[in-house]
Amino acid sequence: SRGLGDVYKRQGLERVLKRPGDFQQFLHSPVLVKLYRPRDGAKEYPGTLEGYDNGRVTIATGSGSLTFEKSEIAQVRLRVEF
Repeated sequence: SRGLGDVYKRQGLERVLKRPGDFQQFLHSPVLVKLYRPRDGAKEYPGTLEGYDNGRVTIATGSGSLTFEKSEIAQVRLRVEF
């Protein structure tokens, strides 16, 4: 049996953002930024996509804005909120 997560992944609701156009299309969407190495003790940062500039990704979190350099980012994917 398939869980709801499988349905959402198939529909692209947790898709990985790769191209600049992906980031523009999903500006202000909930995302999860995964890092290669921990920053301040964490490798995953949920937030709202606020900006993309030459590989630099900025997200808004409950405690303010965070910007990640392209070299830090392992993956950025859309985050499903229920």
